[in-house]
Amino acid sequence: MANSNPAAIDADTIAALQEEGSLLRELRDLFVAEAAEQLNKMLEAHKQRDTHGIALAAHRLKGSAVTFGAAEMQRRCLELEALAKSNTIAGVDSLIAELSAECARVQLSLDAALDHS
Repeated sequence: MANSNPAAIDADTIAALQEEGSLLRELRDLFVAEAAEQLNKMLEAHKQRDTHGIALAAHRLKGSAVTFGAAEMQRRCLELEALAKSNTIAGVDSLIAELSAECARVQLSLDAALDHS
C-alpha cells in the first residue's frame, strides 16, 4: 500500500536546489506569489463558470509543482485541469480547496527546508 501522506516535496530535488545557494529561497518566494495568483484566478474563473480559465491556472500552477518535485500538488493540478477541460464545473470548488491546502503544505515544507539550510 502506498504511503497515505507522501512528502509534499521531493528531498532530492530540494537538495539540488539548496546547492545553488539562494536559488531555493528565490524559487520559494516565486512559488508563494504564483500559487496565490493562480489559486485566485481559479476561484474567479469558477465564479464566472470559466472552465478554460480554471484549466489555464491549474496548468500554470502544475509547472511550479514540477520545480519542487511536489507530486501530490502536481496530481491535483492535473486532475483539476482535466476536469475543467471536460467543461465540467461540478466538483471544481472542492478540488480548488484541496489544491489550496496542498499548496500550503508545499510552502511549509519549503520553509522548513530553508530553515535547515
